[in-house]
Amino acid sequence: MYGDETASCCCTISQTDLMMEGGWESKSTYTFYLELITDVLHLFVYVIFFVIVFTNYGLPLHLVSPVHFDLAQHCSVTVNPNSVLES
Repeated sequence: MYGDETASCCCTISQTDLMMEGGWESKSTYTFYLELITDVLHLFVYVIFFVIVFTNYGLPLHLVSPVHFDLAQHCSVTVNPNSVLES
């Protein structure tokens, strides 16, 4: 979905590095910020998608049940760690 935009920007960065004959010292900084910006944009799109789905369909209970079960199991093991060794 987003691979083309990131790939074209990384390709542009690599082409610039080639034109400078490998002498572009701040290439890693530009690459880091490019990836950071794309990750933040992906997060923003996913949050907007979740908000839209959540407002139209409500809380997805099929996702909440396993999380609740895992959390309850984690809490019981945290309170009594010897219970895991006894089983």
